[in-house]
Amino acid sequence: LKHIERCRVILHVVDMGANDGRDPLEDYEIINKELEKYRFSISFLTDEIKRCEALGIKKIVLHPGSGVGLESIDALKNIIYALNMVLENAKSVVICLETMAGKGSEVGRSFEEIRAIIDKVELNDKLGVCLDTCHIWDGGYDIVNKLDEVIEEFDRVIGLDRLKAIHLNDTMNELGAHKDRHEKIGDGHLGIEAIT
Repeated sequence: LKHIERCRVILHVVDMGANDGRDPLEDYEIINKELEKYRFSISFLTDEIKRCEALGIKKIVLHPGSGVGLESIDALKNIIYALNMVLENAKSVVICLETMAGKGSEVGRSFEEIRAIIDKVELNDKLGVCLDTCHIWDGGYDIVNKLDEVIEEFDRVIGLDRLKAIHLNDTMNELGAHKDRHEKIGDGHLGIEAIT
């Protein structure tokens, strides 16, 4: 408890305060083929939710993860089961599934895949989405030339009410490269005009 109080003070001092209406975000990734590591990930995320709630942090950004060695359907089942487990005890924290670039066996490579996860999670009112601009560009969504269409597609498939955070990044890659290589804002293929 002493450490939680110190963290609250630090959050307030650095102006990331839990009391000013803005929510600091935490990054986390979960999915694992190995049972012990999978159990550890679920336990860790459960504890992370408790820590966030104790600190007044309202959102956790979660990279759904990679299903290395798993069929894509099994990777989806893995993340859905894990989310069902960890959200049982979540009171105020919303987990924001981050859109992914689609490299390798990454889960969350399309709006439809994110929607499939949301639909299967029982307490999906505790789920949101973090839209990463580098990831969706690398995943094939043309936000430079067709931003309105991409936003409309996001709204149609997932719903804008689920958009809880944006990771604003540029990218080193061409559209649809599925590589996830971030670049300084304005120095990549998105460019400053598209980002602003």
